[in-house]
Amino acid sequence: MPKHQTLHKEVKINVNRLRAHKFIKRISIGPYENCRHKYRPGVLKFQRETSSGWKINGYDGSGIYTLYIYLEQPESIEQRNSIAMYMKKFS
Repeated sequence: MPKHQTLHKEVKINVNRLRAHKFIKRISIGPYENCRHKYRPGVLKFQRETSSGWKINGYDGSGIYTLYIYLEQPESIEQRNSIAMYMKKFS
């Protein structure tokens, strides 16, 4: 599966809001998968926690983007809780 460098308009808006959070170091775009889903375009959903942050899915009108969030200090519980509360706005 090829790695995408661009994001769908609705997903991009929410990713840019996430990038503005002070504890997020960077967000990497992973593979894109064309498939049907039940979520409205622009929704970001947690998939799993990693040692450096989170893996999340971003949904657009025709598929799913895999996104990786890297934190400034991944071991900080305060940072993880702060971003988790912030992410609830996008689901």
